[in-house]
Amino acid sequence: MQILGASFDTVAENSTFAAMADLPFPLLCDTEHVLGRAYGAGSGGFASRITYIIDENGIITHTFPRVHTSTHAQEVLAGVQ
Repeated sequence: MQILGASFDTVAENSTFAAMADLPFPLLCDTEHVLGRAYGAGSGGFASRITYIIDENGIITHTFPRVHTSTHAQEVLAGVQ
């Protein structure tokens, strides 16, 4: 299993945030908003917090359009089991 994050922020901004939040996964930089538009995760220049679980065949198996930080990890873990 691979976990990736994506943000509209720059490499420097993502690096600072990842270090501050102690993220154990890489953050991709989508400064041109290509991923955000493709996955419906950005509008008006702002990224939405959306999680997609994508299987080994590239199929989206779960979508979490609203992320609640207090429960999100448990929801995602349930989706991959």
